[in-house]
Amino acid sequence: MKKSKDIQPAVELGDSVLDSAYSAVINSDDAAKFFRTLYNGLYIRFGQSTLSVVVSSPGDGEGKTMFSMMLAVNSAVTNQDLPTLLIDCTRDCDSIRALRMDSTPGGSLVAAGATDSPLKSIRVSGIPSLHVCQVFELRNQHRVLPHAKLDTLLKSIEGKYASIIVDCESACDGNDYVALGRLFQNVLLVTRYRHTRKQQLFAQLRALKEADCSVLGFVINRRKFAVPKWLYGR
Repeated sequence: MKKSKDIQPAVELGDSVLDSAYSAVINSDDAAKFFRTLYNGLYIRFGQSTLSVVVSSPGDGEGKTMFSMMLAVNSAVTNQDLPTLLIDCTRDCDSIRALRMDSTPGGSLVAAGATDSPLKSIRVSGIPSLHVCQVFELRNQHRVLPHAKLDTLLKSIEGKYASIIVDCESACDGNDYVALGRLFQNVLLVTRYRHTRKQQLFAQLRALKEADCSVLGFVINRRKFAVPKWLYGR
């Protein structure tokens, strides 16, 4: 990661490379301020090391993919010395579709043969310095997370990316977040104000604690707090 003082203003992303619902949020001033605040905290934690984080949520509709996209896009814009990798681990290819990319049949990680390189599942997006890995075939019956292939992929890309962001299924759709948290080491949980159920959140936290996964923190979506200007460097 770069030092926080090196962060550049976000570029305007058009609807040709990003779904309009996502571009409207990511291009907003509030999103830019939020990212700068978050980035300062992540820099304190990771320094010059690669940021590797799994983004999950207790339930559906809490903004998990939106946050994954915002983190990945801003990381790509900020760290252009090395690209950013967004790994779409959702069964419906949420991030792939948000980036207006086709979910290529046979191009996913689960479809790779025993002798194929896992790097074949990585594609360049329409956003500079942002690469995307499609893990599952869209609407395919293959529901099992390819642990061995993900492990091989992670070893193959070591040192090649500034950030690795994993868009993971929510906890109500399975326990992928536990396996991915072990593999990628860090988890960020996205919650939604007056929507997330406390019992769901606590259950997800217990599962992560029992698996010895590192929880970096929580994002409370759709809730505004007064943030002092000095906190995000202005």
